Amino acid sequence: MKKDIKKLIISIFIVFTILLIIDIIVGKCGDFVMTKLPSKSGQFAKDNYRLNRLETDIVIIGSSRGSHHYVTTVLGDSINKYTNGSYSIYNAAIDGKFINSNSCATESIIKRYTPDMLIFEVGASELKATGNEYSDIRFSLPHYTSNETVRSYINELGWKERIKVMSNIYRYNGKVLRIISSFLIKGNETGYEPLFNKMEVLPNSDVKEKKSR
Repeated sequence: MKKDIKKLIISIFIVFTILLIIDIIVGKCGDFVMTKLPSKSGQFAKDNYRLNRLETDIVIIGSSRGSHHYVTTVLGDSINKYTNGSYSIYNAAIDGKFINSNSCATESIIKRYTPDMLIFEVGASELKATGNEYSDIRFSLPHYTSNETVRSYINELGWKERIKVMSNIYRYNGKVLRIISSFLIKGNETGYEPLFNKMEVLPNSDVKEKKSR
């Protein structure tokens, strides 16, 4: 009986050690790859860029409305023409990233340098308490150990989350395909993400009916 218990304890110890080694390897490899991500290819690389590398004069922060509606070249040309300047501009807005994720990115940027102008696009619905105010910040989990601002936002999720992020596997869970795609997708150099679908035009009667509701 004692031998069986001893074997069980040894087996558990071996399994735990193997998992720990794998977790450390995942963390080391993942953190290294994150430093090599292309600057502006895909949303995951874009988040990495705005959190750690972005240094343009003008920055746009927001969700999908910001990423698709602010044409950076047009806006930059207009500002430079009006001010007779030569400001660089980048659209750091990301689809599905709302006020808390964007606030985290903004704080991270301001800690690194002071932009001449920062446009923070926010929807009215984002100002309402939903109980999940920090949920979209999990998109930035890989930066937990390397970015102080991200770490402080993640820690706000509670003690359970602080325990989970001790695991490198947890931090990179579900992120492998995004990391790979970051090396395959070429994003716009200015961060602008145009939409190419056609907008549906509603008949006047349908518009009036929807307004009346």
